[in-house]
Amino acid sequence: MNAYQAPEKIRILVVTANPLSTPRLALENEVRAIQQKIRATEFRDFLTLSYTPAAQPDDLLQALHEHKPHIVHFSNHGRSTGEILLLDPSGKKAQPVQPEALRALFTALKDNIRLVFFNACYSRIQADAITSVIDCAIAMDNRMSDEAAIIFAAAVYQAIGFGRSLQSSFDIGVAALQLHGNPEHTIPQLLHRPDVDPSQIHLIASEETLSADAPTSAISHSLPVAPPRMRPRKNVLILCSALLALLLIGSVILAITTTITTNTMHAYATATAQASIIAASETAIAACAAAPTLIGPVDGQTLNSRTVMLTWEAPQGCTPDGYSVRINPDYDTEAKPWIVDVGWAPTDYTYTFSADGTYYWHIRACKPCTPFQPGRWITRSFTIYTSSTP
Repeated sequence: MNAYQAPEKIRILVVTANPLSTPRLALENEVRAIQQKIRATEFRDFLTLSYTPAAQPDDLLQALHEHKPHIVHFSNHGRSTGEILLLDPSGKKAQPVQPEALRALFTALKDNIRLVFFNACYSRIQADAITSVIDCAIAMDNRMSDEAAIIFAAAVYQAIGFGRSLQSSFDIGVAALQLHGNPEHTIPQLLHRPDVDPSQIHLIASEETLSADAPTSAISHSLPVAPPRMRPRKNVLILCSALLALLLIGSVILAITTTITTNTMHAYATATAQASIIAASETAIAACAAAPTLIGPVDGQTLNSRTVMLTWEAPQGCTPDGYSVRINPDYDTEAKPWIVDVGWAPTDYTYTFSADGTYYWHIRACKPCTPFQPGRWITRSFTIYTSSTP
């Protein structure tokens, strides 16, 4: 029997840009919402997201070469004349990108790309330009608010993560706007090549979604289907939980029986002391299980200095022994490389960064810190923009 080969992961490349001369966009909130929706989907293990913030044209080229994505997601400003805006090589001004330039780019670097998602105002012109070479494109036919853009994008990626076709995922995104009572639900548009049916394109799918969403011929347009044993099943989870509960109950009964059999006051006293220690430890941990309160910089703030002081307050009702401080360019606390990863006692930390960019700082309390008993992480972002060169 041949060994099972896992399906290829679906690679999503998110490219964002917000030149200083343009209105502020909630880009970090959009990326965070997409990541959270993906992590809660059935096929989250088959989806991976890469993030290229403050993108210049060369950054876009590098990211396409490096990641070879199946989905390219643009989150930036668009103009009614058809251009989308990246950053120019100085990193300060807007660099308009014409529809013809993107069509030439995706003609040369199509690779695995099945969908280009323009979450930018007036991007319908861009989508029209590239659907001669790319299977599908999602774009906006008018100006769209941050709130609507985030709701729509998060719902589309959630549906993709549950194995829906591109047509079904788009329709679900539109329905999500309607469920929120948002009047902008007519702005998103799904375009495709004349010889492509979006309802037959599943980027990742189970047999159930293939049969529900599309005919059998759709399989030829899909990436490998996740096998049944790779997919979570509620009944299996319930069974595992029940078995675990039975094992725990059996262990407790065995421990009680052993204690009664030995019938020694010393064993009873030891068990009572251990229980008191555990209860006290749990009380201490619970007291610092909450996340600290972050003071500054505020979430999404733009700073003009590379020396940044992070400040926070202790969790409510708790005086921690110390804190863990992490800084990295990713919303994911565990994403490496970490720029800073330290244990710290005071409620402020100052660090001088070597380059401008968008960074995430993560704080959690510990009590006790030896042995390490941490609380919950809390995360905020900030952007450094200076006129200095690295």
